[in-house]
Amino acid sequence: MRKIYQLLLLAAFVMGFELSFGQATITYSESFTNGQGSPGIQCTNWNAFRAQLVPTNCYVSMTVTGTFDAVGLTCTDPSVTAQMAAALYNLTDLYASANGHIWSLCGSRYSGEFWIDPPALCSGNNCPGPNAYILRPCIGGSNPNWGGVNTNTCGAPSQIMTLTFTLGNSFTPGVEDTIVGPTAACAGDTITYSMDTINGATGFTWSVPVGATIISGQGTNTLMVIAGGNGGTVLVQGTGSCGTTDIDSISTVYETPISGTATISGADSVCAGDSVWYSITPIAGVSSYTWTLGSGAGSIVSGQGTDQIMVVAGNTPGDLSVTAYTNCFSKALDTLSLVVSTLPTSTASIYGPSQMCAGDTISLGFPLAPSFLTYNWMVPNGSNILSGQGTDMISLELGSTAGSVILEVSNECGYANIDTAYLPIENIPSAPGTISGDNSLCINDTAVYSVTFVNGLTYNWSAPTGATVNAGQGTNQATIIFGSNDGNVSVTATNMCGTSPASDLAVTLDSCLTGLLEGLADLPAVLYPNPSNGRVKVKFTVPTGDLNMTVLTVNGQTLLTKGMGSARQGTELELDLTSLGQGIYLLKIADQTQGMVRRIEIFK
Repeated sequence: MRKIYQLLLLAAFVMGFELSFGQATITYSESFTNGQGSPGIQCTNWNAFRAQLVPTNCYVSMTVTGTFDAVGLTCTDPSVTAQMAAALYNLTDLYASANGHIWSLCGSRYSGEFWIDPPALCSGNNCPGPNAYILRPCIGGSNPNWGGVNTNTCGAPSQIMTLTFTLGNSFTPGVEDTIVGPTAACAGDTITYSMDTINGATGFTWSVPVGATIISGQGTNTLMVIAGGNGGTVLVQGTGSCGTTDIDSISTVYETPISGTATISGADSVCAGDSVWYSITPIAGVSSYTWTLGSGAGSIVSGQGTDQIMVVAGNTPGDLSVTAYTNCFSKALDTLSLVVSTLPTSTASIYGPSQMCAGDTISLGFPLAPSFLTYNWMVPNGSNILSGQGTDMISLELGSTAGSVILEVSNECGYANIDTAYLPIENIPSAPGTISGDNSLCINDTAVYSVTFVNGLTYNWSAPTGATVNAGQGTNQATIIFGSNDGNVSVTATNMCGTSPASDLAVTLDSCLTGLLEGLADLPAVLYPNPSNGRVKVKFTVPTGDLNMTVLTVNGQTLLTKGMGSARQGTELELDLTSLGQGIYLLKIADQTQGMVRRIEIFK
């Protein structure tokens, strides 16, 4: 039956007849002229029309229309319609009632005489009018009685006469027949497509995109497919005894594995803290990109999921990788090994001499670090770099001011102060300053002299001719035993850089009434401080017996006499002379065999 329907469709296509979804129409339509017979074309096309009316139960209606009846008369009885199609095809007689009319064919006359409401089958009274319906296109080229539609049928007016047969199908009208299934899937997925069962359909014919494989369900309303590498359209058509349904379709996309490649663009050598952009060329079909960065190599601060990201570099090397994703697949695209550098650092120290004097030329250096590109030395004010700036060693002429030397180094990431060293620049000492001590003494007196102590200095004392530095040489306080000559007590200060100018104190000696000690041996002793406020200490350096103290004016007038008891070697006496007024006096201390006289000066 389906083959018959297909033949009908083919024939209709060849003859230019109209076909529509679910139904096909086979139509005869020709022009006829009043008073003229039917030329050969009307009969030729009539016979071709009859040949298309292959007997089948699929006919559903027939309609006669024309110039004078655009609506025409229609038989909607499928049985009567099918009988009429068979009668025309076989040129047999038919006389049947449907839709309030008699539908008749006289098959033995004029290659079929089609007549609605005849007086009788193959009636001889075939010129009724004025509203008759007769078609007999093969009546002959000279016979003008070719019929009419809603007109006289003999000698009828010029007109067009049309007879149409409509073929239907066996499907229930109005059934929803839409394919249900995914519009997108991954290559290799197993997918199911289905549609509602259609009443009257005896099968379903499916087609799938190239590359997809039907694994079950062909001929049924449910199809199982393995998706291939190409998208396209899934089609289905229901089939029945009288033809096919509409072709329904669903567009599908079968996603294939990612085939494109991409290379990461961006710097592979960065500095810690740098903000750097990295990107890849987008790949068609990729929906997102995932970037990963090795621990410590930095952080992704923007762009994750896209083809371009910004990275803030960390402190350690690491790999930057990117993977592409679609709904179905992923693909690792590229990995870039990042070399992360930091500002220069070093545990080493500036090296050079430990002692240095103003004006010296010294060398300062730093252990070479290959990653350092430049060296910048900064030195104390007054010092001058003679050579080596920009390298790891400099020649430096020292100024007079101690201070810090700073080394700043750089690499590809910038500059950093890497070390600081203090330069303890020494200068030749200044003159020691004012000498404290008695500048008016008696011949053979012993006196103590001092200057302000400065750490790191050695003091060198000298005395007038005949005098001796008895103690304290090298320190800031010296004991001098005088002879009989006036002169300067001098002292210089010395450090590693040299000796200072001398500080001097002029000392004058006189006899100091040496007759006061007549018959007595000299008593070595040290009297200090002198000048004083009246409190004076006397230190004896030899054993003594019972001592007496006498205070006299410079003219020899006795002012005070006092017994001091026994004094031994190393004994130090403290004298309270604060009762005396301001001035210069003579102090005599003696026992039975030895004695001393000293000038003392009291300031109030």
